[in-house]
Amino acid sequence: MSDQGPNRRWSIPLPAELHDHIVDHLWDDRAALLMRSGVPRVPPRHAIPSVQGCQDRKTVSRNS
Repeated sequence: MSDQGPNRRWSIPLPAELHDHIVDHLWDDRAALLMRSGVPRVPPRHAIPSVQGCQDRKTVSRNS
């Protein structure tokens, strides 16, 4: 498999703190949008599988 061409995937590692900061901001925005839309309860970040994978790299969780 070649890494050349228009379909090349870039993987830029982010420091865990920066990664968490970005995810928290996106999550807060999503929660605010859902609440304004009338959704009664927004599940916690750790309950969502796509975010759960990010928890594996963490050494210390700021939310617990």
